Amino acid sequence: MRFLCRFIGAIMCIPSFSAFGQTDSIAGAYNGSKPELASQLYLTPHHEFALSMSYGAIDNLILGTWEAQGKKIVLKQHMPTSQSCFLVYEGKSEKPDVTFTFNEFGQNTNIAFRILDHYQPDSMQYLYLPGESSLSHRNTIKAPFNSPRTFYLSRTIGPNKQEVYAFKLNTECNEAFLYYQDEPVSTPFNLTAEISDGKLYTIDDSGQKTLFGYREALPDNYKEQIQKAKKSLEAPDTLGSDVTGITGQIQQLLPLHKFIINALVKSKNPYFKGTDEEIETSSPSEW
Repeated sequence: MRFLCRFIGAIMCIPSFSAFGQTDSIAGAYNGSKPELASQLYLTPHHEFALSMSYGAIDNLILGTWEAQGKKIVLKQHMPTSQSCFLVYEGKSEKPDVTFTFNEFGQNTNIAFRILDHYQPDSMQYLYLPGESSLSHRNTIKAPFNSPRTFYLSRTIGPNKQEVYAFKLNTECNEAFLYYQDEPVSTPFNLTAEISDGKLYTIDDSGQKTLFGYREALPDNYKEQIQKAKKSLEAPDTLGSDVTGITGQIQQLLPLHKFIINALVKSKNPYFKGTDEEIETSSPSEW
């Protein structure tokens, strides 16, 4: 699952844009598709824009606002906000234990986890040893129902430095679904454009103009399309049974807090190896 689109690598290859004209002559749909790269830019009368790009199996989407500045229009990216790079959902099932289901963590091998009443740096364990696995897996950890409801997730963000997130399941909940989401690019990009005779031109740093696309009318349902695009960049508040296999919806669980600490994950015994799918725990030393 991908809650957040990874577009920055492709979008940084687009030259900066520069433009003129009033809103009525700017708003429109511009198709900038080229061999092997499909791209579509919507500029709306409400000063919003949506740029979609597809290259092979990679789909990229960027949203933001535009404004006229003299003879130019400037596009500014809207940066999504997130309280955590970890997405956690909690729910209730008829199982006799507490189950933690990790989705797609195999490709992020500097992530550590532990069920603890209180954070203890020396007790954190890697889900996978760094460098051991590059594949995505769905793995589960099962703990007794009476185990602590507080758990910690951490990721390495620098030499001897960990960013730690604390979560706590509600007492009646015994299912947790966990996802790792890449952080958005910290610096939004700005685009400027030049529009002449219904054509949008890109301009590189040397001043060379390149035709991006011809202006066409926005589709009648462009508002619905943009609203749907916005929704696609947000993490859902709930997950349904089609995703979890549990009857009913489960709710997003926000972190209690996060902090940064100078520490190493010392354990050399990860929870999972490349072929593991499920482990069961029976004592606090294994949680």
